[in-house]
Amino acid sequence: MYETTFELISSAFYFQNFSLHSRGQDYFLAAEHSPLMHFWSLSIEEQFYIGFPFIVLAFGLVGGILKIRSREFIFAGILIIFTISLGASLYYGVILGADVYYLSQVRFWELAAGGLLSFAPKVRFDHRVSEAISWFCISGLVACIFLIDASMAFPGAVAVAPVALAAGFIYFSDTQRSWTWRLAIRNAGFRSIGDWSYSIYLVHWPVIFFYLRVADAQLSAVEGIVLAAASIGLGAASYYLIEQPFRGRHHQTRTVVAPLGVAAIALPLLAAGAAYLPRLLNPENGMQTDHPGALVLTDGVAAPENVDFVPSLRLVRDDRADVYGDGCQVRPEGVVPIPCRYGPGRGGPVIALLGNSHAASFVPAFQELAERNQGTLIVHTKSACRFVLETARIGRRPYTECSQWVAAVIDTLREDAPDFVVVSYSSGGVAYGPGEDTDVLRERFARSARDTLAQLRDAGLRVIVLRNNPRMDNDAPQCLAGGGDCITPRVSALSGDDLAYQAATELGVPVVDMTDAFCTQTECPPVIGNVLVWRDSGHFTATFSRTLANELERRFALAAEQASD
Repeated sequence: MYETTFELISSAFYFQNFSLHSRGQDYFLAAEHSPLMHFWSLSIEEQFYIGFPFIVLAFGLVGGILKIRSREFIFAGILIIFTISLGASLYYGVILGADVYYLSQVRFWELAAGGLLSFAPKVRFDHRVSEAISWFCISGLVACIFLIDASMAFPGAVAVAPVALAAGFIYFSDTQRSWTWRLAIRNAGFRSIGDWSYSIYLVHWPVIFFYLRVADAQLSAVEGIVLAAASIGLGAASYYLIEQPFRGRHHQTRTVVAPLGVAAIALPLLAAGAAYLPRLLNPENGMQTDHPGALVLTDGVAAPENVDFVPSLRLVRDDRADVYGDGCQVRPEGVVPIPCRYGPGRGGPVIALLGNSHAASFVPAFQELAERNQGTLIVHTKSACRFVLETARIGRRPYTECSQWVAAVIDTLREDAPDFVVVSYSSGGVAYGPGEDTDVLRERFARSARDTLAQLRDAGLRVIVLRNNPRMDNDAPQCLAGGGDCITPRVSALSGDDLAYQAATELGVPVVDMTDAFCTQTECPPVIGNVLVWRDSGHFTATFSRTLANELERRFALAAEQASD
């Protein structure tokens, strides 16, 4: 409820994009998000529309003072904004590889392109040249629909193509009032869609969001067409029954027609929401009986046959721990700890879980332990950051943000003094050292892994290492979608260089090894107990994580006893 309320506030006051960025929410993992997700782009638009007129006015005034033609000076000012924003988009998104999808400063250039277009001088070309360029731009825009996908860094360099093509079409078509202009712009149908577009945008995502959760199945082409038609219909109804009456001058029309319009739009969405509510209130949906998950391997529970596994292939990418939605999975550029606290905190043990996204995968299981034991779980996780004080290499640069964050977390733990500290992170890791031998750098990093555990222990903390989860040889959801068996041999799944596990063994630090909950003695299947284990090749689902609680509780109790000796 708190998160939904905050989304309502951030949407109403136009900072939804910054809210989503701070919480690390991935736009392309849409099933994880709320019906308000689409307000992020409206936030950027309104920020631009509120601030841009003042910038234009300022440049116009300065141009007047300097005796420069205002139009030319404003054009230069918009060009400066365009260049700075595009440069930031390319630098952060392409060179640094940072996730800046929602940030306004790397998006303003797209809107500023329209400003440049409006102030650009009109140059007349031969009508055949204009017509050819117009058709080229339209064809390019259609091609972008099929060529640009979620794997590409966006908005970065990839976004230049659709923006440039759209601007080119408007400029060259508008200059000559060409046949393409009459076909695409002056066409009555397209103009109606343009009139309704704002309303369509407002309703389309809630329609899709609720339908997908009620259907709980992959969206077919026919369903997509039906939902598009429904969104257009609701958008048109909103335009005529809500927008237009409120723009009119007749108070009576607004008082009578507007409520009917609100009802016409709200009732379908409320009906979809009501259908979704039971799923929201009971997300496990019979987990204990039909989907025992890891309990099949750890507790000998039988899984019923002819039951579809959960989460579905459509939803599996979004089936992540709460730390992502709660904003405490620190992003690669972050250095300040952002702990999340879970559990009732009524006198039970206080456990701090440290590591990267692999540790985060275990959060749902630890949350269950905190609930059972009236304890508290404190989570410190950071993307791509192994909990080692030595500066690691990420890409071709030093990952100083990771080592700084680790040092800050250790300082925080000294103050918080939890009952137990659990360290877990992905295998591998190499220290940063340009020109040095890779084996030397790997050994330096391993030595620092031991030193980091020793420093935690020397601080008076009871340290436990949680062995890294197995790793599949394939992207399990993608493999299952292709019809494969997708099984990975156990020996292959455990072949990674788990530095935390090795350091714990050398230092005598207790270890919790959950491998037997993921694998039989010979193989690691992608589905266990009617639960899809993996959401990619190395991260397991939150649904499966919750089924680990029994085994984790048993093994953690033994490790805690050893750590307390």
